[in-house]
Amino acid sequence: MTSELTPSVGIYEFLAWLEENKKRLAIGFVVAVVTGFAVSAYRWKVHETELAANNALLQLRPPLGAADKVAPPSASQYLRIADDFSGTAAAQRAVLLAAGALFTEGKYAEAEAQFSKFLEKHGHHPMAAAAAYGKAASLEAQGKLDDALGRY
Repeated sequence: MTSELTPSVGIYEFLAWLEENKKRLAIGFVVAVVTGFAVSAYRWKVHETELAANNALLQLRPPLGAADKVAPPSASQYLRIADDFSGTAAAQRAVLLAAGALFTEGKYAEAEAQFSKFLEKHGHHPMAAAAAYGKAASLEAQGKLDDALGRY
């Protein structure tokens, strides 16, 4: 008969433990809910910032079919996006696009500096090879052929 009472005694012990620890459990639950909300709010904010940065980059592109009639974006426009949205993937792309725009504008030393900046901060980025090539091309355009050959 004692073995039949054992499972129900365990339930009563659990209920007694709940009664003793209900304040701690309530505090733990509230802390978990607040922490979950804070993490969700932070992730939402990061996502919205990334979307805004991507939107700013897309706004610089001319509409389809108007590429011949509209001047390409300047490096300063790309750099402004990189500064305004630093820490986002779009800012990384903006630095690389700014370096390319500087190269196109004939500002090879500045382009080299921007390619170098990209490589220093984002050396493992999928576009790091393009930045390294851009740096070598900038060196070549400046007449630094030995340095450029080493970079290629």
